[in-house]
Amino acid sequence: MADDIHHELAVTFLTAIEEEDWACLHRVCAPGLLIWHNVDREDKIFFDYLPFLVNVRRRAANWKYRETAYWEVRNRFFRQSLLDARSADGVDLTIATCIIGEVEAGRITRIDEYYNFADIAPLLDASGS
Repeated sequence: MADDIHHELAVTFLTAIEEEDWACLHRVCAPGLLIWHNVDREDKIFFDYLPFLVNVRRRAANWKYRETAYWEVRNRFFRQSLLDARSADGVDLTIATCIIGEVEAGRITRIDEYYNFADIAPLLDASGS
C-alpha cells in the first residue's frame, strides 16, 4: 500500500537525521533529490546541501521529530512535526516543521521544507552555516 510505503520513507528520512545516519539518507533519497526551503526559496541538490545539515545536526543534542500530522496525495507525502532539540549553549528548542516529499520508484525525489528561521537560528553560527 502506497500510504504505508510513503509514510515509512518520511519516518526513515527524519529518523536518519535524528540518528545522524547519513548512509541511510543515501538509501531512501534519489541521487538527484532536490530540497527547497521557505527561508531561501531556492532548489538545491540535497547531497550538495547535506554537509550543511550535518553541521547543524552536530550542534544540537536531543534532536527528535514528533509527528503532529501526516497525509498523502498521489506521490506526495505531507508531514508536520515538532522538532525538539537542545542548542550547544543548552537552550531547549521546539521548532514547528513541515516537509512535503515527492516519491518515485520507492525513493524520495524532492523535499520542500517549511520552518520559521528564527526558531532554528540558535542552531546556526554567526555565519549562518
